[in-house]
Amino acid sequence: MPVVKRSVSLSPSVVERAEKAAAAEGLSLSAWIDRTLDHHLGIREGLEAVAEYEAEHGAFTPEELAEGRRILNESLARSAALHRKRNER
Repeated sequence: MPVVKRSVSLSPSVVERAEKAAAAEGLSLSAWIDRTLDHHLGIREGLEAVAEYEAEHGAFTPEELAEGRRILNESLARSAALHRKRNER
């Protein structure tokens, strides 16, 4: 996979915490930062998409929000079960 190298400045406490998190997950600091930024950017893009949708179609109703939460909770439960299953190997 091609990569782009950048020099960034981080506070010492952030670097220390990120290095611990990366080590705990068996990742290099670069891989952990890449994955974390990708995750954060995905959330941001999703929130922007929701705002655009609501600007065009109106706010989600309480029922629609409840259904979304139900779907999300089911998805998270399946994901957690798969993660546990992988870790049992």
